[in-house]
Amino acid sequence: MKIATILALSAFLLPLLTFAAGIHLENSRDLADGEYKVCFIGDSGDGSLNQYMVASGVADEGCHQVRHLGDIIYSAGVKSAHSIKTYTRFRWPYRRIFKSKHKPQMYMSVGNHDYKKNPKAWIDLAKKHKNVTMPSLYYSDFWNDICFFTLDTMDKGPVQNKWFEARKAESKKNCKFTVAYGHHPYISSGRSAAKGESKKWYEKHIVGQVDMFLAGHDHHVAYEGAVSGTHFFVSGAGGHGLRPVSGTRAGGYAVEDFGYITLTFNRLESGQIESEYKIYTVKRRKSWYQLFKKGGVIRTLRHSGKLLGHGIR
Repeated sequence: MKIATILALSAFLLPLLTFAAGIHLENSRDLADGEYKVCFIGDSGDGSLNQYMVASGVADEGCHQVRHLGDIIYSAGVKSAHSIKTYTRFRWPYRRIFKSKHKPQMYMSVGNHDYKKNPKAWIDLAKKHKNVTMPSLYYSDFWNDICFFTLDTMDKGPVQNKWFEARKAESKKNCKFTVAYGHHPYISSGRSAAKGESKKWYEKHIVGQVDMFLAGHDHHVAYEGAVSGTHFFVSGAGGHGLRPVSGTRAGGYAVEDFGYITLTFNRLESGQIESEYKIYTVKRRKSWYQLFKKGGVIRTLRHSGKLLGHGIR
């Protein structure tokens, strides 16, 4: 093979390999103080009043972090970080969140609608937006001994799988509470529970290995129950319509309404970490313009619980 051809192939493949590689972010902040709040939303970006309504609720919640569970822009994603839809369906609806009390960082994951054009656009946007984090389509960020894994459930390929398994093995001694999340659910009270090869992927890499997994895709909010010690949640009611729920596993709770989920962490005397989760729904007050003001929506706590962390098993 000629040198010119090799160089040309290298120039083409190197960006793809860089794009595929997972990235790890390390933070020294201890989240287990009972007050630091992590909020989860998903399936949101249509620019509707419902999206603004959920965003207003999250802004009033006082989140220290927000994590997006994918389908950021409907209905076919965006071509680039400069697309007008990144303004009308992301920056503008979430402006109150970014300017709220703690100026929260939003950690991104992508869904099937984001893949219809260019999911990499969100990596580019994160480089320009000080409140957005997305160094890769899948990545980890650890906060002392609380460990988050952001996964690309549109991929499930060998490169991500190898990275994820390596990260878990390397972190087994240090992580006391593990949270994994991505767009597609393993179990769901809606219509999109994993099946076939997708179900096998969760059972190989997630079930019984992390403390909790949060997903979107189905448009409701729920605690879906536990399987082999892993607790499953759906938070896909960020604004883009709702879908019916049919029932939950024993101990679960699901509601067909717009809302979000919060997590707080507390370090027990034993040294273990406990997480309290809360499921909120929101509705607007009489006047639509109140959505743009503090206290412009009514937030209702619908379900809550506490879960003990076991780290990576």
